[in-house]
Amino acid sequence: VTPGGPLEDPERSPCQYCGVRAPLRSRHCFVSGQCVVAFDHYCDLLSTPIGTLNHRRFWVYLLIQTFVVMWGLILAWSAVGACLAPAAMRSVSSQCWTLQPVRSTVLLMSAMFMLSLFLLFGSLWLLHCYLISTAQTTYEMLKGISVPYLSLFYATYFGPHARQLPYSSVWPEIIRRLALGHPPPTPFSEGFVRNWVL
Repeated sequence: VTPGGPLEDPERSPCQYCGVRAPLRSRHCFVSGQCVVAFDHYCDLLSTPIGTLNHRRFWVYLLIQTFVVMWGLILAWSAVGACLAPAAMRSVSSQCWTLQPVRSTVLLMSAMFMLSLFLLFGSLWLLHCYLISTAQTTYEMLKGISVPYLSLFYATYFGPHARQLPYSSVWPEIIRRLALGHPPPTPFSEGFVRNWVL
């Protein structure tokens, strides 16, 4: 949000750090030094805050990273698979562990590293699929009860004692309520399809 820009909201009080009158759901990013509309998080990989203007592109980035890492995992595992085949099925050239133990170890470590990257990017992609579907940000999901503009919704969700809940018991309570079919509040959701289109 830039001072005097189209996203500045003259009815809101100015940010105490940069002086911009940012709209609801904005938060000051201390790394970039600016207020970000619908602040999600600061991404160190991309060196930029993630918010309204680039959340969809960040989702596409995670999707592409997941596929690239999956491709690397398939390549590494296909090389390791020849080494793990039963001895009777191996040809003389694929006697990996006896003929080339260093190469085989490197291939196995590469496959394990690619598997961990695949799990990381895949789970982040799934998380952001959920966040887009419910019109939430990572910040709102993790800090929901302590976010000022969400406190009224969480007070309705948890009851009048919402503010007294210790932070360590908020997530177990949310998980318990999810199991009972009562998801946490998502006041900005406009429905699954509209959340993805808009």
